[in-house]
Amino acid sequence: MGVEFAKQYGLSIGASLSAEQMKALTSDIVWLESKTVMVDGQPASVLVPQVYLVNRPQLTSDGALLSGKSVTVLAEHDIESSGTILGKKRVALLGNNVNNQGLIDAEGIIIQAKDSINSSGKLKADRLAYLQANNDINLNSTTSTTETHYGASKSKNTVID
Repeated sequence: MGVEFAKQYGLSIGASLSAEQMKALTSDIVWLESKTVMVDGQPASVLVPQVYLVNRPQLTSDGALLSGKSVTVLAEHDIESSGTILGKKRVALLGNNVNNQGLIDAEGIIIQAKDSINSSGKLKADRLAYLQANNDINLNSTTSTTETHYGASKSKNTVID
């Protein structure tokens, strides 16, 4: 798909996709883009794979998985996730509203919302969790309670799911 898309839109390897080209995508692609990095103290131009995902309304928990060494999702609108997002080093989600009902797991988690962050899912950060919103940050959880009766003894235990 990437090669066909490049021919249709006159892209050359190393060039980034414009906002218009991103909107025209009909399937996910990996495209090589030119980036400048420091090598031995000197700037060097290298080609790095950039993943472009077609705008989908949701990641679902029926098997959807987004993973990588570092995962960054930049969205002009809302980010809706009920699936699993795994990052070995980092997961960064930046959007208007960020709504999570799934699992986000990484060494570091960064979530920034222009409006609000709502999470009833699981955020698992080994080192750092940074959440920033211009309005609300809502972290919701559920509990389950078990009661045990043994003769005249009774115990009750409530845990966060």
